[in-house]
Amino acid sequence: MKFNETNLAYYVEPDMKKIGSKNNYRIFKQSSMPDTNVMALAHIHNAIELLYVNEGSFTTILGETEYYIEKGDLLLIRTGVIHRIFSGSEEKNSYYVIKIAPSLIFDFAVDSNASKYILNLKLGEGKKCKWTKAELEGTQLKAITESIINEHSKDDYCSDIAIKSGCAQILMHILRETEGDGSSQAVSEATDEVIRLIYKAIEHIYNNFQRKVTALECSKAVGMSYSYFSRTFKSVTGKTFSEFLEDIRLDNAKKLLLTTDKAVAEIAFESGYNDTCYFIAEFRKKSGLTPKQFRLKN
Repeated sequence: MKFNETNLAYYVEPDMKKIGSKNNYRIFKQSSMPDTNVMALAHIHNAIELLYVNEGSFTTILGETEYYIEKGDLLLIRTGVIHRIFSGSEEKNSYYVIKIAPSLIFDFAVDSNASKYILNLKLGEGKKCKWTKAELEGTQLKAITESIINEHSKDDYCSDIAIKSGCAQILMHILRETEGDGSSQAVSEATDEVIRLIYKAIEHIYNNFQRKVTALECSKAVGMSYSYFSRTFKSVTGKTFSEFLEDIRLDNAKKLLLTTDKAVAEIAFESGYNDTCYFIAEFRKKSGLTPKQFRLKN
């Protein structure tokens, strides 16, 4: 089936377990189709995704940021980021896709550290996501990526073990390379119990952001005092509770603007805002566009 951007604005890709993967990873080669430059429509998923360019070039839009990648470049797409991909003008354009479920980390990490690592993998705003061919040259990241692809291609005895181990090593490299970035450093310094409770609080926010949810409510939900919760929440996530909640609500609004024809007022309400004017003002402050302009642009 041939696609263009008017077919669908945005879709949620099923979890890997629902599409046949039993090993928390999926690998395949994606080639451009002859009569369209659309490699992937705007979509979102819960997996960590790596694109390793085999030939040609591509423009990938992650959220609202555009990245140009060409042969030998590696692009990391974190969980929960709306992205779309267009091929370049070369005769042949293709890339390898390595998708890894963050939960794979549980198979390798000490239980007390697993939540800490997964939280770092999810808190990816502003972190490095592109490695050029020159940056990768001679690095373990390149060697592991190519080893995974080779193992998948030949499918030899024990290839499944080699691939799964390689995927864990890639996650390890991502975590180590971004360790010095804001929230990652804070997460590393927090105790295991604090990480577990903040992770639980974040889940509570995601499940309740459409109504009036407060830091006090979250602190009670995870059994922490309000003052201690407020301090540790910022130290782990890099944001205050209000900033984190605002970002979740605005992200939800962007998804609704892309995937539905609902009125701005309705989207504001479904994203947790009772005042449409306030919603529009906050949306413009964060994105530089009004909701209507954002919808038209995308």
